[in-house]
Amino acid sequence: MEKMYAITYAQYGEPSVLQYGLHPIPSLKEGELLLFVMACGFNPSDAALRKGDFGNLLSFDVPHIPGVDVAGIVKTTKGDAPRFQEGQRVYGHLSIKRPGACAQYVVVKESEVDLLPETMSFEEAASLPLPFLTAHLALLDKGALAKGQRVLINGATGGVGLVALQLAKEKDAVIYATASKESLPLLEGQGIEKALDYKTAQYHEEIKEPLDLIVNFAPLTKASLGELASLLKEEGLLVSSTTIPETKDALPNKFISIQARLDEAMLHELSKKILSKDIHGVTTQTFSLKEVPKVHTLHEEGALHGKTVIVLGTST
Repeated sequence: MEKMYAITYAQYGEPSVLQYGLHPIPSLKEGELLLFVMACGFNPSDAALRKGDFGNLLSFDVPHIPGVDVAGIVKTTKGDAPRFQEGQRVYGHLSIKRPGACAQYVVVKESEVDLLPETMSFEEAASLPLPFLTAHLALLDKGALAKGQRVLINGATGGVGLVALQLAKEKDAVIYATASKESLPLLEGQGIEKALDYKTAQYHEEIKEPLDLIVNFAPLTKASLGELASLLKEEGLLVSSTTIPETKDALPNKFISIQARLDEAMLHELSKKILSKDIHGVTTQTFSLKEVPKVHTLHEEGALHGKTVIVLGTST
């Protein structure tokens, strides 16, 4: 049986549960593709799943391979009339319940991937699927950002935030953005109204006029929720990809909590935006497959800045 190198874990826990080693290359079912993985995007949900933060909501076979965003080359296919051919470059977003892309090979459903435009590298493509799905859902689908509106992107320098900036600029929005002091340089030259250090900013001094929309991609506390809510217009909206804490305070604004899921149509939309150069990759740092435990450790320490991608290619 042919083997591949992969990162796996057999129990929830700290980054130390992640193991690098040899595992069987998976077999295919009808309508599936085997990809040679070139790059895999790291998302905070990878760490949350590893820690068991989703509880019993998810179940999967162990040992589990993490990684839901992938870019690679079609190795083999199974089906009478497959949409994709051997040797084609593809990228996409996988179900969190299935074996992931932190491996030399991964099995994907045809509906989970799209052709990768030749104008984009594997490394950049792996940075985009889940961030684009989340940012689009928050900013446009739920947030309904209109041309010229005022928006705050809270947590603007992670993968989702960096994509949200691009989508907001397409709408000619007046953009305010928050980040840690260490990540603020990533916002330079982004054409935003003001970049704020979320730890020290006096929001009401920096943002003089009420906001139409806040999209939140950072952890929220009751205190930060109240402060953000006070920046909104009476009819304003806050959309969050992280948990909105319960509060006894009567907050007049509307709050929406979201969780992005695979959407084949949205993946096609992303491909169109890549081709039209309306969206570019957001990779800011890369690591090897062996370094995935280190990536999880750095994430736990708050030491990752921007968007992290695991690069494989011909290496292990």
